[in-house]
Amino acid sequence: MNGIELDEFLSLADNGYVVVDVRQPQIFSQGFLKDAISISNQENFIHVFHELIESDWKVLLIADENEIPFLSKKISSAGITIMHAFLKGEFEPSKIPVKYLDMLITIDAEELRLDYRFDEFYLVDVRSKEEFEIEHLEHAENITLNDLEQLIIDLDIMQSYYVYAGSVAEAVTAGSLFKRYGFNRVKVVTDSFDIIKATGISVVRNKKEKSSEKFLKN
Repeated sequence: MNGIELDEFLSLADNGYVVVDVRQPQIFSQGFLKDAISISNQENFIHVFHELIESDWKVLLIADENEIPFLSKKISSAGITIMHAFLKGEFEPSKIPVKYLDMLITIDAEELRLDYRFDEFYLVDVRSKEEFEIEHLEHAENITLNDLEQLIIDLDIMQSYYVYAGSVAEAVTAGSLFKRYGFNRVKVVTDSFDIIKATGISVVRNKKEKSSEKFLKN
């Protein structure tokens, strides 16, 4: 996997190459390349990559420069052959033309607690079905991270969505997918589910079945 300069990188991104950004989720949220998918460089990186990235895509990588050698080994060992190149140097939003940039609106658990009481939005839980059935926030709809790309076309792009997950990384990955499909009224909760629960938001426990009907939280 070779490094390429910014101009070539942006040209390829303009011509059908998919950008995977492995920087830390909090840093990604502050500024990223439009349509990039956030998959942070954590222990389950390869698993999430296989779940979200199609085998016939051509992929470009954005990462911290000092992580490239380790990532290259990890990607090669996993037999991933669709990684075309990585961006040379650090990703600096100030050097990227504005038309290529995007960002996520993030909130913490306490902000979610306040908005939960007064605002109207779809609340999306992207954890696994098993985790969701054990317990979840009241009024949340379960769309697992693995299913999100397939089901997102059924959602109303004009509605507001709040997304939470078991970890910050999962929530930001989901947020990047929402943005990739043109959803701009999205807020990502950058606290884990355990921290969210501790705010006192109503939690549903031991629920066996969940209707697939989408509904608006009142």
